[in-house]
Amino acid sequence: MKGVLPVGTSVLEKIDIDLGSLKTIKPSSKRSHYRAVVNWLTQYSPKENATNLEQVRGGIEAFNHLCEIEEWLKAKEIIDLRCNTPTHEKLHHQLGTWGYQKERLLLYESLLGNLESGWDVIGLDNLGIVYCSLGQYKKAINYHQQSLEIARQTNDRKAQVRAMGNLGNALSYLGQYQIALDHHLQVLAIAEETHNRPMAATTLGNLGNTYEALGEYQQAIASYQKSLTLAKELGDRYEEGRALGNLGNTYEAIGQYPKAIDFLQRSLAIAHELEDRFGECSTLESLSTVYESLEQYEEAVACSEQSLEVAKEIGNRAVEGLNLGNLGSLYEILGEYEQALDYVRRSLAIAENIGDLEGEARALGNLGSIYAAQEQYQQAIQCYGRSLIIAKKIGDLQGEKRALGDLGGIFYALGDGDQAIDHYQQSLSIAQSLGDQASTDSILSNLAIIYYALGQHEEAAKSLPQNHNAP
Repeated sequence: MKGVLPVGTSVLEKIDIDLGSLKTIKPSSKRSHYRAVVNWLTQYSPKENATNLEQVRGGIEAFNHLCEIEEWLKAKEIIDLRCNTPTHEKLHHQLGTWGYQKERLLLYESLLGNLESGWDVIGLDNLGIVYCSLGQYKKAINYHQQSLEIARQTNDRKAQVRAMGNLGNALSYLGQYQIALDHHLQVLAIAEETHNRPMAATTLGNLGNTYEALGEYQQAIASYQKSLTLAKELGDRYEEGRALGNLGNTYEAIGQYPKAIDFLQRSLAIAHELEDRFGECSTLESLSTVYESLEQYEEAVACSEQSLEVAKEIGNRAVEGLNLGNLGSLYEILGEYEQALDYVRRSLAIAENIGDLEGEARALGNLGSIYAAQEQYQQAIQCYGRSLIIAKKIGDLQGEKRALGDLGGIFYALGDGDQAIDHYQQSLSIAQSLGDQASTDSILSNLAIIYYALGQHEEAAKSLPQNHNAP
């Protein structure tokens, strides 16, 4: 069977290691590391049915030994090896496609500061991408900004554009949509000016994500369709799958569920074709959301369970925790509260264990929802309150908005109209600052209901979103 990495002897030749001269290497400790590199590259053979990570273990161990003896250029050559996979990516990118983000961190951290500044620009940007995938957005932004600064100092236009686009993604995840939009539009303008069609395809997808987060769904769909067209013309199956998945998510958001399922299933097929395990996880999770919206809970649970299994297989603890939380929410809807609590507590434990603050806040919100469904309001308030504290700590405005709204709902259920109004008003302020029209309308409707219940009919009328009727 053909290995994932190139044949070991060809790799040794590429990194300029001569078997005949090993005996002359001094001191002996250095010679031992060189022998280990040779053995890992030429003698290691993964077991049948080995995980993706095990299949490339020989390369990773060779990398580690080269770093031990500060052979940084040779180590870099190892992680730049092209893999014999459908995506034919470099090893360090392939690890990301498979979902092994923590392993990627170790590679980049080992080389950072030990090569020329041009590589540091790339390494810092890649660290930002990994931390973004782990939900640590402030760290991601810091790394992207460092990368952008060095790229500007060295006048590396290509690296500047790359860092700017990735910085836009991280800012979007933190709810800073207008700033993110500005970054993506700048990158798109440069891509069009330089006729860089691959960059344009990727950036259109990023733009679509930001428009979708802002509730501007038609603009999101238009961006995704352009990205899809470009990806097909370029023969870029990865970007094609990403665009299809994004379209599926947007059609789910506007309630066009058959279209959403069609796009997501096409995206899933490409993920399978490319062995994109992370993409498979994400798409299965999205399909679960669609089936939940259709109240087809058996199908929703099945998709979440499949996504969970893939996450476990690739060792992506953050996505594992996300899926456990999703399963908890589904069992809450089904009224199976003990099972729901078990899933969400496991989700919370994983988030705390790996330092995934966004995942921790999300799990606490899910716990609060389960307690609220059982009218255990004090426990719900504690969970929502902890979720709010974390959201503020990491600068997650969407999470802060959500937690404040959840607390408003609990206080209304407890008959505390003043506290409910106060929390909804705070949530409303954030939604308006984000330009999130869908949330703004929902919060205004809730405020109108509370004012009406309190007999404050004039305030209720003022709070109604446009084109809504008074309760």
